[in-house]
Amino acid sequence: MTASMEDGPSVSDFAGALSLALSDVMAVRRAALAAGQAATVLRAAATTERLVSTILTTMGVDDEEVVRQLRDGERLALAVGQTARRNPEFAAALRDRLTAEGEHEMAGAMAVLAITPRTHTQEEN
Repeated sequence: MTASMEDGPSVSDFAGALSLALSDVMAVRRAALAAGQAATVLRAAATTERLVSTILTTMGVDDEEVVRQLRDGERLALAVGQTARRNPEFAAALRDRLTAEGEHEMAGAMAVLAITPRTHTQEEN
């Protein structure tokens, strides 16, 4: 889990659970398609719809909220990335924090930036 036990599950925990559940449903759907079991294919589609709807409703997420959060996340990621490119110390601190959180892929990206400071000219090329 990405949140501590006191904090309870985070949005990313729900997203991870949703992703796993959808993967399972899609596996059932593929097997049913291969076996020619139309009724099972239709049940899998209905299950997918219910699963997504239930989780989003439970979380109180509407379409506008999702779009806003995605946009905010993109802006934050852009700002963090630009700052890390210009400031190797910031990149190193972020790398250490991401490593502590178990986010090794993102930490690896920060590790590269922590080693090589970039200038505006280098970023544009």
